[in-house]
Amino acid sequence: LTRRRWQILTVVLVVVTIVTIYSFKVKPVYEAVTRIELDSQMPEIHSLKDLSESMPIDDTFLATQAKVLESDNLAWETIEQLGLAQNPAFGPDAGIKKGEPIDSREARGRLLSAFAKNTGVNLVRNTQMLEISFESTDPALAARVANTLVNNYVQYDFHKKYDATRQASGWMEQQLDELKAKVEKSQEALVTYERENSIVNVSDKQNVVEQR
Repeated sequence: LTRRRWQILTVVLVVVTIVTIYSFKVKPVYEAVTRIELDSQMPEIHSLKDLSESMPIDDTFLATQAKVLESDNLAWETIEQLGLAQNPAFGPDAGIKKGEPIDSREARGRLLSAFAKNTGVNLVRNTQMLEISFESTDPALAARVANTLVNNYVQYDFHKKYDATRQASGWMEQQLDELKAKVEKSQEALVTYERENSIVNVSDKQNVVEQR
């Protein structure tokens, strides 16, 4: 070591210089993290008791919601809302080329790949929470993308439950209409039977006479 100290010092100096130059030239990457709590799904309502009960959340439900957050539909909706196709901080190789339509298969594929590469969805252990992260050289952009993705998921979940409620309401209205028709048909049959058999309903009159 003593004989080769100058060679060692030279190598160390060269390595430190290269690493320093590389560190100054490379842009820092920021990660924005947001968390969302998942509520349990409402059970199928068969009685009034079911209104106050909720279904327990299992690992399958959490994994399904994580896949929804990673879906191309939510990713593309976020890309369009924030105009990421024209933002160089989103992905240098994913931008739209001159004259290329944003909805072309090639452009859409590049944008979705860049979005998935920088997005992370993880389950927080022993909780009902999902952690959504997004990486970018622009910290403000990273925060906007993470928050917008979560907001789009919330809207998706709301519309899904709303549609399910509308379908259930429509089914119940149909059942009520059928029951109403059956009651009306039964009443008509009763009136017809009474008329054909000369039966007179005098219960009200009898009550008046008994009271007197």
